[in-house]
Amino acid sequence: MQDQNINRQENLQKSELITFNLSPNQEAAIFALLESRTIGQAAKKAGVSTRTFYNYMQDGNFQAALNFLQSSVLGSVTVRLLGLQSSVLDQLEHLMNDSHDERIKLLASQSIMDYYVKFLELGQVSGRLNKLEKLAEGQNGQKSNWQD
Repeated sequence: MQDQNINRQENLQKSELITFNLSPNQEAAIFALLESRTIGQAAKKAGVSTRTFYNYMQDGNFQAALNFLQSSVLGSVTVRLLGLQSSVLDQLEHLMNDSHDERIKLLASQSIMDYYVKFLELGQVSGRLNKLEKLAEGQNGQKSNWQD
């Protein structure tokens, strides 16, 4: 099932790359980069030299397509994580309450508190950022689009 979702997503992404006017080698390079740890590995996987790969990286259309696909992948990961969050919290709660091992209870409790603190901090930062954006909008009389 997961392989089908990956294939569906990859096909959708390939069809969306048409708007960036990339060569087949550039498209292969982008997908290789998304699946590789280094530029060298990506170049080898795409069947191009490292120098060619670096030349691609300087191309505006290539950069735009890469940014688009990275955002798309990040969006997919975010959706999956949102779907898992309830199960993760249920599991941590179960371990914290029902484990017979005190170390497991402690680790589960610490994890819950760590996530709670991060959640609060993120909320505070988000609120502060919203206030700054509204302040910036008020100063120049138009909606701020610096985050795009």
